[in-house]
Amino acid sequence: MGLQLAKGRNVLFLDDDDAWHPELLASLQDCAPLNKGQSVFFNCTVVKETRTPNGAERLSETFLDTSGLLNKGVFIKNQVHLSCFATPRVLLQDLLFDHHMRAYEDWDFLLFMVERQMPVHVPILGSMVHEVDDATSDRRGSTSAAKDFNAVLDYLYVYRRHPVDADLQEKRAALLRSAGLVLDAHLL
Repeated sequence: MGLQLAKGRNVLFLDDDDAWHPELLASLQDCAPLNKGQSVFFNCTVVKETRTPNGAERLSETFLDTSGLLNKGVFIKNQVHLSCFATPRVLLQDLLFDHHMRAYEDWDFLLFMVERQMPVHVPILGSMVHEVDDATSDRRGSTSAAKDFNAVLDYLYVYRRHPVDADLQEKRAALLRSAGLVLDAHLL
């Protein structure tokens, strides 16, 4: 819905449990590649937390330089959090999130963006990505439902929607084998 309502020149995404660093929007205002119509991705901090009945408790915050993280391997598995991207709205025309997916809809959307134009890295500190690594997590990705067969189907669905060359098909098959799912690479 936000994409359909967007009127600005650029679009940024932010998960409901993440935040932007205070200077991000001002930094993007002067970002030459973005001002020339190029999608960009930027650095972030990863905030580890635990969630208690009284709210989130911050455990640590670590800087993550994303500069070397985005490459064609993104078609195997997600490499950079969607909250680390700024994209000219014109490049997103007619793209929508697949709201029927149980998981990985952000990665699927990112792949559509990358297929249109590979973003470039800019050395800007952008988002604070919040992660929970313990049993207090209420995140979909850590629940048993997200790890069941339906989640596997969503992962395969992303692969099906984004065809790749034989080399990447082999790498997809290797990743799935490491998770216990053996498929012929040409199916991926």
